[in-house]
Formats: sequence, structure tokens, C-alpha cells
Amino acid sequence: MLPPLQDEIRAGNHPCLTFPTNTLIGSQTWLPSICLPAGFCQGIPVGLELLVQPYREANLFRLGYGFEQTTKYRRPPVFD
Repeated sequence: MLPPLQDEIRAGNHPCLTFPTNTLIGSQTWLPSICLPAGFCQGIPVGLELLVQPYREANLFRLGYGFEQTTKYRRPPVFD
């Protein structure tokens, strides 16, 4: 799903719980989380959010690092 346009946000078409984002679960549950690059959709970067149980941040960093090293989705931005 592509991110909403600014006009859609200003018009109130996306209230908090239906806003298309991958960070809602982590922020609402207060669980440790990390967002990782997960590829592209029509040229726009897509992220994946991983969550772990409280006080398991070391596992989160290991999982995140392993995911990034395995997938190689991370790319520097291209500026015109």
C-alpha cells in the first residue's frame, strides 16, 4: 500500500487507527520495536516493523541485523 497523499491526510481521510503505517502496533503497545527496510513498492521504500517482548531488545537487534544482512534491501537514497 502506498502512503497517503498530504491532501488525504489534511482532509481527515485517515484517522489514527486506520492510518496506513507499520509503526502503530509498537507505539500503541509500548513494546520494543524496530523498523527495517523491506524493499520497494512502485519506487517508494517499504518498511517492516519487528516487535519483541519487553526487555528483549538484544533479540530485536540480532533479528534486525540478520534481516538486513540477509535481504540487502537497504539502499542509499538517490537525489536528483
